[in-house]
Amino acid sequence: MGIFLQLLCIWQESPFVFNNVRMNVIVKKIGQTLFPETFRPYVTFRMMTFFVVVLTLWNIGFSVLMKEQMSRLRAHYPGQQQLHSPYFMILYNIGALIGFSIIYATRGKPQYYQLRVICYGMLLGGVVGEVLGRLL
Repeated sequence: MGIFLQLLCIWQESPFVFNNVRMNVIVKKIGQTLFPETFRPYVTFRMMTFFVVVLTLWNIGFSVLMKEQMSRLRAHYPGQQQLHSPYFMILYNIGALIGFSIIYATRGKPQYYQLRVICYGMLLGGVVGEVLGRLL
């Protein structure tokens, strides 16, 4: 029983626990560095989704306009095929699912809003990129 209490104390003091004061200080410093006060109102889930859609359209445009160059480039870099293997895709999708569930689980914590938005954008961009990689 004593080992479990010690592990619980170590877990509560860990900087990676979301209710930890040290974690809040770290997140606050990152947020102040990346997002000045004048920029913070624009860091929202809606704006991040719009940004991912714009980048997706940009990617589709380049893929259509540069079809020949992309096919030659793929022939020179066969290592890219490993990224399209089923094993990698299963692990990638599990990681994305875990990431989205963490974003959903921390929805009640306003101090992590900007961090959640950035992580959401990265995950959404990755999933959209995966779909585009399969389609194009």
